[in-house]
Amino acid sequence: MANEKYDDVFQVKRKSPQSKADITDETVRSLLKEEAELRTAQTQKLRAARLAREAEAPAPAPVKRRKPTVPRFRKVAG
Repeated sequence: MANEKYDDVFQVKRKSPQSKADITDETVRSLLKEEAELRTAQTQKLRAARLAREAEAPAPAPVKRRKPTVPRFRKVAG
């Protein structure tokens, strides 16, 4: 047989279900890790912007509280 040396090259090797699950698991974990890193970076960026804005803004004026008004005449029940 002249083609014996090529038999291994052209054979389709089936993957076991476990290895397919491992590949899927690895892919999902890498995607989740990337999303978490992007989310963390966005959170840090927004936090820095909020802190900078709060540092520039003047402190809010204290709220003046009113004394509760006492009615001059009370209605008598009955």
